[in-house]
Amino acid sequence: MTIEKRNLSNSDVYARIAAIRMNGSERETAVAALQDGEKIANLILTAAHYLRLLVALPALKPSFKH
Repeated sequence: MTIEKRNLSNSDVYARIAAIRMNGSERETAVAALQDGEKIANLILTAAHYLRLLVALPALKPSFKH
């Protein structure tokens, strides 16, 4: 699993938020909500990855015979 660094200001969703007419505090709230959602999604994907590893690794049996 690789960690990908992204520039969030180049995202389409963030561009749409920037295009909407709203005051600064509303924009900050919207961006914070998006970032919280991304963090939650990342945690769910990480948990799913570890669960998949827990299911797959016990099925592997090491063989010491040559």
